Amino acid sequence: MTLTQLALNRYILEEVKNGRMPSITDNEKIDCDYMVNYYDNLITDIEKEKKDWKNLKIMNYRLIIEVNK
Repeated sequence: MTLTQLALNRYILEEVKNGRMPSITDNEKIDCDYMVNYYDNLITDIEKEKKDWKNLKIMNYRLIIEVNK
């Protein structure tokens, strides 16, 4: 995930949380499919691990952010 994708993700979530429709200009194109796939894969992995390890209480994930110019 790039820093730009993370920032736009935060913006979209803030707007939706406040009951507003996010407005994104052509300069701020965001790949919403990427965000959906990212969180879907994360949730699927958590569900799989919880199924395999019945007594699992804590899971750690690392978010890697690519910072480019």
